[in-house]
Amino acid sequence: AEEFIKQNRREPTFWLDKACIDQENIQDGLKVLPVNVMACRKMLVLCGPTYPSRLWCAWELFTLFSFSNMDEALAKIKMVVVGRVPDSSGANSNDPLSRRSSYRVADDGTWQEAS
Repeated sequence: AEEFIKQNRREPTFWLDKACIDQENIQDGLKVLPVNVMACRKMLVLCGPTYPSRLWCAWELFTLFSFSNMDEALAKIKMVVVGRVPDSSGANSNDPLSRRSSYRVADDGTWQEAS
């Protein structure tokens, strides 16, 4: 954060959907979700086992890729897999920190491990 403050002369800011959307009134938060997503310079996705099945998660990605061209969207997003992920032997690991990978959406629409 100190380096960011030196370079930008301001505190870093972030928008965390779970904390910034009123969980008692999610419908209203989802109405303005596109504004918040598109106002972000970067989008960090912590992709756990339930991420693809949650509507607001899909809505965030849909928004990003709908209102940006593919190159802009891919440059903005970083996806980090968290939770139970397969280890190199193909077995599931119970330690979420045993393997952390970043993935990106390839031109053909498939997920690929980022280098």
